[in-house]
Amino acid sequence: MSQDVDTLGALTSDVESAARRIAREWGLDDRWLNSGPTPFWPAGLHRSSCREVLHVGSLRVLVPPPEFVFAMKLYAYRLKDLDDLSHLWRACRFPDREAALAFDWDEYPHEPNDLYLVTLIEE
Repeated sequence: MSQDVDTLGALTSDVESAARRIAREWGLDDRWLNSGPTPFWPAGLHRSSCREVLHVGSLRVLVPPPEFVFAMKLYAYRLKDLDDLSHLWRACRFPDREAALAFDWDEYPHEPNDLYLVTLIEE
């Protein structure tokens, strides 16, 4: 499973400082909270489609639908994501691998359609 929390948009320097303090206190990686995936956000994912799981003061934690997380990890195509993809598949509502692939292609229309992804989804 993932060991970090991804944000939508850049983190302010105050938030980055607070995240580093939390990392030291809890023995986490310094980048446990990061905005690394922001450039790879799926085209159709909007905050309004996410589920709020925590709201404390000005902090809101939103979780995107599993289909979007699956698409992001499929798009990233990293070996370290294979376990996550397997777990996410069970939470997704794709009727079959072709639907998952079509969803991925719709979310990343600027990318060429990679037919090898079908093989990855099958695995």
